[in-house]
Amino acid sequence: MAAYLLRNLNGSDRDRVLATILDGLRPGGWLVLQEYSVAGRRRAGLVWTLVCWLVVIPLSWLVRGSPRLYRYLWRSVRDFDSTAALHDRLGRAGFTGVEQLAVTGWQRGILHTFLAQRPHRPTASR
Repeated sequence: MAAYLLRNLNGSDRDRVLATILDGLRPGGWLVLQEYSVAGRRRAGLVWTLVCWLVVIPLSWLVRGSPRLYRYLWRSVRDFDSTAALHDRLGRAGFTGVEQLAVTGWQRGILHTFLAQRPHRPTASR
């Protein structure tokens, strides 16, 4: 399980990290990824921005005395891959059976869980 891993990597490193994870899994092993993504979804992007700038960032001033980390959070989610691009990255890395699970509540369309499996046998492309 990896939560918010890829969003915090440089775009050029994401494919390499996924390939490394694939190599570290046993044949048939599973990867579970949880990531925030709003790319390509206008409503989700608006909800994300409103929650961050009206709730999260102001509270960070009160609790931490600095909003720096939470401004980064807002920006990194806005700049991250779309869910379709992440699905494609997993496939290019060699994962199979990629599924995306829906999250309910206010995070619907914002927070995403992906399941992906290392093939039981090596694929022709690897």
